[in-house]
Amino acid sequence: MAESQEQVRIVAELEDGICLAQVPLSMLREQDLNARVMDDAKFAQLVANIGKRGTLEQLPYCVETDRGVEIVSGHHRTRAAREAGLEHVYTLLDRSKLSRSAIAAKQLAHNAIEGVDDEDTLRKIAAIVTDVDDMLETALGDEFFEKAYREAQAMPIPKVDFNWKNVTFTFLPHQLADLEEYVKSTPASDWVGACPVEQFDETVEAIQRVQKFEDIKNVGMAVHAMVAKALESYPDDDGEYVSIASVFGRGAIRKETADKLKALVKQHKEDGVIEDAWELFDLLADR
Repeated sequence: MAESQEQVRIVAELEDGICLAQVPLSMLREQDLNARVMDDAKFAQLVANIGKRGTLEQLPYCVETDRGVEIVSGHHRTRAAREAGLEHVYTLLDRSKLSRSAIAAKQLAHNAIEGVDDEDTLRKIAAIVTDVDDMLETALGDEFFEKAYREAQAMPIPKVDFNWKNVTFTFLPHQLADLEEYVKSTPASDWVGACPVEQFDETVEAIQRVQKFEDIKNVGMAVHAMVAKALESYPDDDGEYVSIASVFGRGAIRKETADKLKALVKQHKEDGVIEDAWELFDLLADR
């Protein structure tokens, strides 16, 4: 955290880079543009409510940037807190290093939930948004991104002939009759896979985890990443293989034992005795 942000106190870590933080009001920086407007009477009532309670009842959403701690949602709340004499407020602080486009998108999206926006300012903020996914997150209509659409239409569209194959995954109950009926009715595919219906939720969760941790948005690319990792984990030669569980009776071992084996594998590799971790089993069997 930058030197100017050392007074920020992290109260609790939440998810996806967001935490609950106590931030001095003097450190909070407003956005250069903010479309949300509030009349004087409502603002005065907000100041009175905060002064009576001594705290905010709704947390501002802020982001950590190279400019400090910036307010995304909650400009009027933080202004009212200053007027009420508060020295610090609790905020939802996003430390995931958002781009300027993403910050603008979230500002528009949060403002769209309630209240009234000044349309001219709204359009100026929308002009900051450059990423398509950020545009979708704002929940604004197409009319706010007319320039981006015009530029996209003016771009040359390359023609690419992909060598693609049609792959079908279908999750079915275990009954053989259902499987046979499905195979009869399935349109021509290069490859067809039928899986137990109970594994559908697990498969979706696995794909979502790959998308999250590999920073992939396209489902097809996520499946590609899963396939690549599987090919890295399993041998590709023509030898006959059996599972570890068929030898030891189970597929997992105690952590203490695993740590010893890892150390042994590392040592043998450094000594040039083995090249692959699996060769350790040959050494133990020969001895």
